[in-house]
Amino acid sequence: MWSMSEDVGTGGLFLRSHCPPDPGETLEIHLQDPWAGEPMVLHGEVVHRRERTKAVLPGEGSRRPPGAGIAFGELSPAQRDRLGAILSREALTKPEESRPKDDATTRDQDNGEEGQVFQVLEDPDEIRKVFDCLCKKIRPVRLKRLGGQICYTTYFRRVVGVPASLHVQAEAVRLKDFDSVFSGKIPFVLHFDLEEHSYVFSLSEHPQTMGGDWSLPLPWRVYYTPDRRSPRYGNEIKHPLTVEFPDPSDASLHRVKNVLDISFGGLAFKNYPGEETYSPGQSLSGVRICDFDHVCRKTDGVVRHTSFVCLPDGEVFQKVGIEFANDGASGLEEVPTVREGELEQIDGSSSILKHLKRVASNRVKILTGLDHSILFSDGRLRAEKRNGGVELTITSRLLSQNPESDFIQARLSYHYLFHGTYHFFSASTRKQNGLLLLEVPTLINRAKRRKVVRVRPEGIVQTRFRFFHPVLGRNITLPVRDLSIRGLSFDSDYLRDLFWRGFRLRSCQILLGDEYYPLGSVEIRSLVQSVTENGEWERHCGVEFLDLPAETERHLSAHILRKSNPQIRAPTAERIESLWGLFNRSGFIYPSKMAYIRKIRDEIDATWKKLLSDELPFYKQIVFREGEEELGTASAVQVYEDTWLLQHLAASSHPVKLIPKFVMMGLAQFLMENRDIKYLITYFRKENSFPRRMYAGFLERFPLEEQLLFTKHSFLYLDLDQQTKLMGQRRVSATRPSSRIVVGHATEADKEIIENYFQKRLHPLLIRSRSLTRDVLHLPETSAMFRAKGLMRERSCLVAKQGGTLVAFALLENSSAGINLSGLLNAFSIQTIRCDGKLAGEARKSLLDATLDCYRSWRARVAICLTDEEDLTDYLDAGFVKEKEYVCLSWSRRTYKGYYDYVQERFSRFEERQQRKPEELVSDPLSL
Repeated sequence: MWSMSEDVGTGGLFLRSHCPPDPGETLEIHLQDPWAGEPMVLHGEVVHRRERTKAVLPGEGSRRPPGAGIAFGELSPAQRDRLGAILSREALTKPEESRPKDDATTRDQDNGEEGQVFQVLEDPDEIRKVFDCLCKKIRPVRLKRLGGQICYTTYFRRVVGVPASLHVQAEAVRLKDFDSVFSGKIPFVLHFDLEEHSYVFSLSEHPQTMGGDWSLPLPWRVYYTPDRRSPRYGNEIKHPLTVEFPDPSDASLHRVKNVLDISFGGLAFKNYPGEETYSPGQSLSGVRICDFDHVCRKTDGVVRHTSFVCLPDGEVFQKVGIEFANDGASGLEEVPTVREGELEQIDGSSSILKHLKRVASNRVKILTGLDHSILFSDGRLRAEKRNGGVELTITSRLLSQNPESDFIQARLSYHYLFHGTYHFFSASTRKQNGLLLLEVPTLINRAKRRKVVRVRPEGIVQTRFRFFHPVLGRNITLPVRDLSIRGLSFDSDYLRDLFWRGFRLRSCQILLGDEYYPLGSVEIRSLVQSVTENGEWERHCGVEFLDLPAETERHLSAHILRKSNPQIRAPTAERIESLWGLFNRSGFIYPSKMAYIRKIRDEIDATWKKLLSDELPFYKQIVFREGEEELGTASAVQVYEDTWLLQHLAASSHPVKLIPKFVMMGLAQFLMENRDIKYLITYFRKENSFPRRMYAGFLERFPLEEQLLFTKHSFLYLDLDQQTKLMGQRRVSATRPSSRIVVGHATEADKEIIENYFQKRLHPLLIRSRSLTRDVLHLPETSAMFRAKGLMRERSCLVAKQGGTLVAFALLENSSAGINLSGLLNAFSIQTIRCDGKLAGEARKSLLDATLDCYRSWRARVAICLTDEEDLTDYLDAGFVKEKEYVCLSWSRRTYKGYYDYVQERFSRFEERQQRKPEELVSDPLSL
């Protein structure tokens, strides 16, 4: 293992590790001093262990790093003297000969670009323009102590001062280990990328000064060069990627790493302390790149560079860059996730055109990328008649806006999920007017995913499968044996009825209840024969749905849910009063929430009637019903472009039945079946013990890196009907014409700054799940779906500017009353960007006044602020009351199956306890 320690003494050290060794275990420690001398070999024993946990919730005290405390064994006099020298402050002073030289070669080597010639920029005006642009774009600046091992990140705020003495204001840098203990000024090398150029310069600074907000003189000389690296795509923002490969030192071990960035020729991944270490030149075989839950590319690679990175939030990891193999058998190639015999093909020009037209009409999201790369981008396919043929075009923002040097005409790969089937093909493509024009492919590959829930029809009226047999020339109706969202099997003597593998049936239908629903085309995938108990032969066929209509898919999903959970039902608009009774009996609606609901009860009832009157693509609610009484309910709603909110889980107590289990598993089944749901969020109060125990236990059992995230929010409440007269006077004075702050709606340029702000401040999972990129900031697709059903779900953005410079912004969410009973979808938040305390307060107050005016114009009765800020003074002065605190759990699609399995396992233990005999319970003291 490797690690970095900040706690070292003459008697021992604390070793950071995600997998700490057990107490009593003996270790051989190779302690490396900061100046790369020969490592000192020591022996020690583990005396205590601090477990790694993912279940620590916000506000429960500081999270201390996991690891183990090591006590050194007996030291020789030479070892004791050397260890004492390393720990003394005097020994940590860099030798004089390491002072930076003022030439391009030194900076060239420090920047890791050996052999590259830098150009010199010495014009003060041009240097000022570069740094002004850097501050405006909020680009990260990387710095490293000359001769040091760790690369840090900071951000420059603004350039201030008179022309003769200009300074750049910078954010704090939390130096680690030996970098922070120097007493005098030491040399640092800083570099950043801006507008297709890489810049580098050096400075000398006290490490103690950099611990807070600090400033540096505007450099008089800056070296720069065109950025020659391959274009990189931040897959952490849009598509969470992982890379998997066998451990190079032990092929029996399988390594899974999170991808930092990726390009045409390679990628970089994170490697944490306590894990294996990597070095340049190391070969990696069998590298697989995974997009969500499927492996999409594979190749061999070699480690080209490694570095230690320390982010502003204190996260420390090793950044490992690998280069893909260029050609040969190990070149980058497609990997469909199929088992043997499951890969199929669509061929024939007419079949391919018909399929692509259906894909275009359903507006399926398509991942587009250059061959021999994993540079994916979302796009939409359009198929239009042109010059007697069909013209296929892809709108792909990332690839269409790349420089022309990338490609004018090339062969691209296309990947998409259509009706549950993973499709991919390759086609010659050229750029034209921002669009990608592709030739009709000659072959489309597809692979089916089969991990789905299957149910068997029961009762006198069985589910039936009807189709037209193209050989026999007549309609045939046969009973269904089992059914899933992907296909079905039916009883048939396939020898007599002339069926074989690959045989296609068209214009098929399925009987559900009293109504037939269209299935489109199906394909025979399996022919099975077996012997029954009475010795007779039994034969049946399995078919796969090829182009299942969306409406039929929703009915099938609801039917499977009812069959697999018999007491789970979809509520109807006629039973709204029963739902209110359930919420009151279960304690879901507590007094403070009831006060908020009472004001808008009529509006909530109107919203519920629309939500429950039909199957909606953006809303799902289920109830556990016994007889005519609802005993439990849960709902989920699409709140952002790719994200659903899990909400309103309520259950009455029952002496035998575990109602929460059926409700949670029923809703989880729907979420797993819905392939468009990429992220989930759920809020719960800190004092609510049930979700707290469930989620904490799940995180302990299934620790998934960067796929789960806890955040804490304060819930602030203001009654707009009873707002005080003093608040109104304060609002008038804050918006008088002489104010320095101007409030308005965000422009496209403002959205770019806001996007950069979020990328700098927030975890990538939060950015993806909250749709906080500029192209989806206003939730275009989600808003359109709600409007089509007469409902509202919108997000607006207000900005506060001083002299044309963005100072702060506010995100305002507005939804139809009752979609969320706690008002979480009608809340706002305010963020400030690069401003002093006085100006920040003025901007916040101006935005707060404008926000309240907006909610009044929307006829809101209350204003709700959901914020993670610590200082709530401005809100409390405005009349807001802090009512409660919420903890929000954000998770990606990769965690759904694990959570479903965990819920089954946890409740099965309770069911086993309930089924024990009374004497077993008494004899087992743990059961009491």
